[in-house]
Amino acid sequence: MVFGLPGLLCTVSMNINAENVRPTMHLYGPCGLRQFIRTSLRLSRSELCYNFAIHELLPVPEQLDDRSKEWDTHQTTPTEKMHPNEEAGSDIEPDYQHIWNIFLKLFFVGMAGRFARQINAKKLILTHFSQRYRPASQLNKEDDDDVTAPEGVHKLVLQAKAAFGSENVEAAEDFLVVSVPLRKSL
Repeated sequence: MVFGLPGLLCTVSMNINAENVRPTMHLYGPCGLRQFIRTSLRLSRSELCYNFAIHELLPVPEQLDDRSKEWDTHQTTPTEKMHPNEEAGSDIEPDYQHIWNIFLKLFFVGMAGRFARQINAKKLILTHFSQRYRPASQLNKEDDDDVTAPEGVHKLVLQAKAAFGSENVEAAEDFLVVSVPLRKSL
């Protein structure tokens, strides 16, 4: 669900120290996300202390039933009536197998690491991995040398560490618990 996203964007904005650097947050979601975020931020007159770009995953016709075709969400263009903090995003079409190859095109792990570095994050936790990546808990040491072994999440963590410039990167797995201390003052 995307309904809490505008509030989350504003909350993140209140907790970023972006005096010298204005980082860009990239949002990826379904068609209509761009219009929803723009409208929500415009109606609430919310400005952010960072920039954002919205990338929409365009549906294939088979994903739309007759009822959803009637709703016409008026797909906005990446540059139509942009929010003051918005940078142009993109419309991402699926390939012939109906797969959005955004990981191959955009290298999200490096992007997450760079964004974490820009906002001076203390820790980066990577989530929502494709099933083609084996969790770190299921890998053997021999897998690193075995070219036929499925690629593991640990390789993504290494890429994120390099982009983040910190060893404080972790891959989320089921039942991971992360303690977040309260801030003493704002």
